[in-house]
Amino acid sequence: MKTAQLTWNKNAWTNTTNNVVNANLCLIFGSRPTLETNPDYLTQITAAYPHATVVTSSTAGNIMDEYLSDESIIATIIEFEKTTIRSKLFELRQEDDKAIGKAIADYFNDDKLAYILLLSCSGINAGNLLSGINETLKGRVPVSGGVAGDDTRFERTLVGLNSTLSENQLVAIGFYSNDLKVAHGSKGGWDQFGPLRKITKCKGNILYEIDGKPVLDLYKEYLGEKASELPASGLLFPFAIIDEETKEPVVRGIQNVDENANSIILYGDVQEGMNIQLMRANFDN
Repeated sequence: MKTAQLTWNKNAWTNTTNNVVNANLCLIFGSRPTLETNPDYLTQITAAYPHATVVTSSTAGNIMDEYLSDESIIATIIEFEKTTIRSKLFELRQEDDKAIGKAIADYFNDDKLAYILLLSCSGINAGNLLSGINETLKGRVPVSGGVAGDDTRFERTLVGLNSTLSENQLVAIGFYSNDLKVAHGSKGGWDQFGPLRKITKCKGNILYEIDGKPVLDLYKEYLGEKASELPASGLLFPFAIIDEETKEPVVRGIQNVDENANSIILYGDVQEGMNIQLMRANFDN
């Protein structure tokens, strides 16, 4: 396998001279406004790597080596020697995420399937999506990915496959090989704080009450001045769901808030009776 990374700078890609010649896959991550105002990023990539599957996602920040940048586009070019890939777009439909997961698993299921990568626009219930996938694949294939970002604007997110880029879809990529080994992990820079509480009212990934109190009111009390910056400030203050047996926290990020319902929309399901605790960003971590 060969890889290279390119950066978009002044209407052209830099670092185009590299050892990747016959790329199979190109993963492009960038600021939504930059993607929307620089369509040549795609035409130049497809011209340079005509046989590559091109997947694009908007972000809330991009990392290149040790540098973090906001208004940029970064491409990772991959050439596989013994791995083939398939890709497909899935349209997001409200309250149908588990069915989408089943459709993904059915489409890619094969004895040689080694890995599935998912990139989705916002509005997804990731827990339901993965539940649908695992009903078919039974956990035998690693699955990872993420939800597209929009910096702190929370206006809309974009995900695309080749020339199709929109704000209501998910891209799935299946990797087929007897030789590919895949590992994935996650690290969050948050600390738990405040008292341990109980979820007393919720529906799926919508949280309504904690300890019998409206969750959004309670959340705003903790955020103080940053409450006026919601939902953007919610990136810094997710929730920890504490497993009663292991005492290990599982992070539930804030996807959005509903002022009318006084509720908070999370990226995964929660259940009444679960232990929950607030978290805050630790920038040293």
